[in-house]
Parts: sequence; C-alpha cells; structure tokens
Amino acid sequence: GEERVELPVVCRGGGEILFNATVRRGPNGKVMGMSGVGQDNTALKAAIAEQECLAEDLCQIIENANAPIVGIDADGFINEWNNKAAVISGYSKKEALGRPLVDEFVAREHRDKARHVFAQACQGLGTVAFELPLRRKTGGCARVV
Repeated sequence: GEERVELPVVCRGGGEILFNATVRRGPNGKVMGMSGVGQDNTALKAAIAEQECLAEDLCQIIENANAPIVGIDADGFINEWNNKAAVISGYSKKEALGRPLVDEFVAREHRDKARHVFAQACQGLGTVAFELPLRRKTGGCARVV
C-alpha cells in the first residue's frame, strides 16, 4: 500500500495544523516526491475541549444533584447511580452499577409496573411522574419520584 504520514504541526499562536503527506511514485514505482495537504484543526480541538468541559460539568451536576438519579441501559442494568441515590438506598455507586435495577432494587409488588414504564422509556415514550419504591440496604423502601 501507499505510505501515508500524518504530522501535527503546532503553530505560534497555539493552533494546530494536521499535515497529511503521501508518497508520489512514478510508473516504475520509484519515489518521485510527495503530496501533502494541511488541515487547520485549531477550531476542532477547541470545540472538543469545550465539549469535554461541558460533559464534565454535566457529570458533576448529576453526581451532586439533590435528588436521586438512577440510569439503566436497554437491558435494565444500572449504569448511573448518583450520590443521593446512594444516600437514600444505602447502596454505594460501586455496589449498584451493573446490577439489574428492577429485580434487585424495586419492591416485588411494583416490579411489573416498573418494567412496563422502563420498556416504554426505551421506546422513547416518556412518563410524566412515576413513583419508584427503591429497596433500602437496611430494609424497607424509599419512595422516589
């Protein structure tokens, strides 16, 4: 295959140009030179940095919210468990992540309703308010909306 090189070049003002160089060969296969194209990635890198900062801010908001925030994947396994969920339930984030929410954290008599609401949510159908009785590690349930 053709030899291709990507070389980031840092500019004086802190910007970055990504230079792509490809070897040019003659009919006999001998190297005749190279072709190169530069692309200014300064704005792209700034946009990525801004997105990463925003994502970190949102993570902090979720983690430190004054309400329990619990997330599940399409299979019903916990993938988000903020500090307030840990305080209310008694289960740490480490203990909760990766476990099935309905089977292990919802009171038995409310599991069918919870499965129904979560199945609708996975299809893009929202529920205005849904009270979820979350099992506490010490026994009993906390009612969470």
